[in-house]
Amino acid sequence: MFKYHPFERSDITQNYSKYIRYFFILFILFHVCTSAATAKPDEIVKEFNLSFESEGRSLRSIVPKKKLKRPRVGLTLSGGGIRGIAQVGVLKVLEEENIPIDVIVGSSIGGVIGGLYAAGYSPDEIIDLARSTEWSAVISDAPQRSTLFLGEKEKRGRALLQFRMDFFKPVVPEAYSPGQKLYTTFTELILNAYYHASHFDQLKIPLKIISTDILTGEKIVLTQGDLAQAMRATVGIPLLFSPVEYKNYSLVDGGVVDNIPVVETKKSGVDVVIAVDTTSPLRSPDKIAAPWEIADQITTIMQQEKDKSQLDSADVAICFDDLRIVSTNFAALDFLYKEGIRRTQLQITKIKDILQDVENKESSAESFRIDQITVSGANRDELARFINMQQKKFSSCDIRTILKNIYSSGQVDNVAAKIYQADEKSILSFDIDFNPELNSIVFYGNSQIPDDSLRQHFSHLLNQPINHHKIQLAVERILKMYRTRGLSLAKIEKINFNPYDHSAHVYIFEGLVKNINLSGLQKTQPFVISREFDIKKGDLFRFDRAQNGIKNIYATDLFSAVNLIISSESIYHDIYLHFIEKPSHVVRIGARYDSERTARIFAEFADENIWGTGNDLSLHLQYGGRDFKTFVEYRADRIFKSYLTSRFNLHHFESDHFAYTNLERTGQYVRHATGLNIDIGQQIGRFGTLSGHLRFEKIDLYSVSGYGYDTGSLNINTFGMKTIIDTRDEVPFPASGKYHIFFYEISSGLVLGADASFYKVMNQLATYTTYWNRHTFCPKLIWGTSETSTPYSEQFRLGGQDSFYGWREGQIWGKHMILTSLEYRLLLPNIWMFNTYLSARYDLGAMWAKMEEIRANDFTSGYGAAISFKTPVGPFSFAYGHTNRGQRQFYFSAGFEF
Repeated sequence: MFKYHPFERSDITQNYSKYIRYFFILFILFHVCTSAATAKPDEIVKEFNLSFESEGRSLRSIVPKKKLKRPRVGLTLSGGGIRGIAQVGVLKVLEEENIPIDVIVGSSIGGVIGGLYAAGYSPDEIIDLARSTEWSAVISDAPQRSTLFLGEKEKRGRALLQFRMDFFKPVVPEAYSPGQKLYTTFTELILNAYYHASHFDQLKIPLKIISTDILTGEKIVLTQGDLAQAMRATVGIPLLFSPVEYKNYSLVDGGVVDNIPVVETKKSGVDVVIAVDTTSPLRSPDKIAAPWEIADQITTIMQQEKDKSQLDSADVAICFDDLRIVSTNFAALDFLYKEGIRRTQLQITKIKDILQDVENKESSAESFRIDQITVSGANRDELARFINMQQKKFSSCDIRTILKNIYSSGQVDNVAAKIYQADEKSILSFDIDFNPELNSIVFYGNSQIPDDSLRQHFSHLLNQPINHHKIQLAVERILKMYRTRGLSLAKIEKINFNPYDHSAHVYIFEGLVKNINLSGLQKTQPFVISREFDIKKGDLFRFDRAQNGIKNIYATDLFSAVNLIISSESIYHDIYLHFIEKPSHVVRIGARYDSERTARIFAEFADENIWGTGNDLSLHLQYGGRDFKTFVEYRADRIFKSYLTSRFNLHHFESDHFAYTNLERTGQYVRHATGLNIDIGQQIGRFGTLSGHLRFEKIDLYSVSGYGYDTGSLNINTFGMKTIIDTRDEVPFPASGKYHIFFYEISSGLVLGADASFYKVMNQLATYTTYWNRHTFCPKLIWGTSETSTPYSEQFRLGGQDSFYGWREGQIWGKHMILTSLEYRLLLPNIWMFNTYLSARYDLGAMWAKMEEIRANDFTSGYGAAISFKTPVGPFSFAYGHTNRGQRQFYFSAGFEF
């Protein structure tokens, strides 16, 4: 049975109100949904995305960096000698105008400029290097006198003619210069560069260097190996520089076969070629003298048609053919640099238009009317750096250019744009994804530079998005710190980024040497190299030590080339020293005439590397109108690896002399000396020696005429000590340095069995100082004293052009002496082919036969002047001097002193 329950009125009213509310809510929701379904959606008109060639992490980037796809640009740099400095101006403008360079192909000087730029040098740094380089010294390969031991200093600068013998066959030099100093200069520059790579496509900018194989005449394109050696090869002007031996090639100047390598540049897959033509015009008749100048003229003639064809095939040619500047005019550096800037600025619009045309081939030319610009991921102020926010019309090319500029700022991971319609408006929207922030940085492996010094280069980059460009600059500054400390092989091996704490971890390898390998030694024993090369296995590589080692090895004169090649593997580096040995047998011939000794000649045969030890054994024969000399000498500048030195000299001398009494010539005699000199001592750096001295000598004086001298035979056996310091920069005509001799010797009949017992002390000091490159002053002091029993043949003598003006050689003699002098020498402007000097000297000195009170009238003054010429066959000098006692003398000399 169902029970009935009647409804009450209040219940019905409440339920009705609730239903009304539900209905109203449903109605509103239905209306909203219906409106949304029927509204017109935003219409995307066009989307823009960047195209990338590759994605990866450089060793100098913290997070992956993508390379934009764009027209590839190849730069062709020609030869032209010093005219190539204009190429530096070209590079500066291209860099300032943000013209990208994807590959450099250089020939001759273009290979050098391109090599430096590809290795990380800026145009400003390259031009500074060019200004500071003493180019004439680079061409000359004579080692600096400061790198020579005293024995080498005394040996050099005596011969009129010197040649080497290989099994009794004269060796003809391949060229004027082996190019060692040029190679050493390039090695220093490349090792101190920011980018090192054995494969040239891994440099900052991929590089190709053109050279010529002189054996086959083929063009050789160098793309790997030792960059310094490649640069040396491409400027190896035939007859001026020796060829570079590389693999099976003998390489010379790349300009011989391809002076403007445009075709080779195109082979690199570039879209646009910019060619820089700094080649030299034909030389005028007065500029064709040396053999290498003749060879250069012939090469220029042969290349003219090919050069024109190459230039015609380039997209842009920047030419300097109208400049009448020869390839060796070093004074035109700044003009050429500025001219390179000026001429490139004239072409820059054309270059940009060509690049834009190439890029536009892949882009539509359509344009859009824009009502509003929006950005996500960045604020409008940041976007305003790259776009005019009020601009209303954009082409597709404009938008793609904006995207590329935003990405190229370095701090963006990706950027895209789109145009869409909304509310009847055309909106250009940019979506920017920034790189992650960098909050901290940690260094590993740095033992030579503290963290704080390294971190200062990154401090301004913290707490902001990573900027690839600024990170690269910071890394380069760190590398520069290492380079300035001589750590040329220090490198940033990798940089890891931790996305959780936004920290960068920088791993530095400071350049540990794993092995030192020697190659090319034929006769020389390895210890001769190791004693001069200071870097050992396990050391950190320091360029200054390596450079000094190379200079010291080259200064031995045993090698025509000493090459330093670095092979890097992970944290370790192998050093390869490659040598080209000279034949050790040398023949020297010299000649001299002077008004005192008349004409003399000498011939000398030497083995400069006896038994491969680097020691010298020589036979010397000299003959002249008043002299005959012969000796055999064995000299060791270093005994094994020590700095001990020794010299043994077995000799026989005959010389004719005039005798003087009270300054008047009273006789003539002949002096014979036969004996053995032994010096054993210690090298004082490369400045001089301190040695013990033994002399066993028989002296015979024979009368020719007159009186005023002793005759007879004496056995002179002495021991003593001798110090010689020689820091003069060159001889003759030094501009700086000192020359100091001190010796003390005792002859003893009791101990050494000599016929005369005596002692003798002598000290000489001369210093050279030059002001304003032309004015040289030389004060000199000589004093000596000896025992009363000192025989006539052992007493001191003064006189002659280089001793005392106004007197002849040995015109005054005695047992005690003092001499002071002051010389002034002026280097005249270039009025002749050779350096010309005017000099004047004041001498003040005295001589005593016995110890007595010194009086003013004991001293004699001498005055004199000379004009001298520095010629390739030795100095020529004309001089006149007189004394306050009335003696006058003319002097003439020609040839090197020996």
